[in-house]
Amino acid sequence: MANVCSKCGNNLYGNKTKCPFCGEPIGSSSRTTTSRPSNSASGNKLNSSSYQSNTNKYDGYNSSSNQSSSTGARSSSGTVDTGSAGWGILGFCFPIVGIILYLVWQNDQPLNAKSALNGALISIVIGFVVGLFSACAQLSMY
Repeated sequence: MANVCSKCGNNLYGNKTKCPFCGEPIGSSSRTTTSRPSNSASGNKLNSSSYQSNTNKYDGYNSSSNQSSSTGARSSSGTVDTGSAGWGILGFCFPIVGIILYLVWQNDQPLNAKSALNGALISIVIGFVVGLFSACAQLSMY
């Protein structure tokens, strides 16, 4: 069952410890998507208090109230989840480390985890292509 973030209103799937969109910790304050808004007594008009003001996941990314998208979100360990290129470079130089970092951080620091995994995957693909060209060059010599 999917939960909805209490801060930004995005659907949350899986065993996340914080919202991947706004960085809000997920706890008992998140509501499930099966709850329906109540109708007012006057007919089919919806009660305005039943909906959050920001239900679109793309609304508010450039607003000043959502600072986590530009400065990164703090994880429970105190590090900032910015998805910096440094983790990608580390994953590129040591692909196994990039894959391990992704597996460890995928719930707590999703941006850093994705950056490390991208570096590892790029390294693996480039290594495969270089190896393929090398094998073709050696075969053409015979």
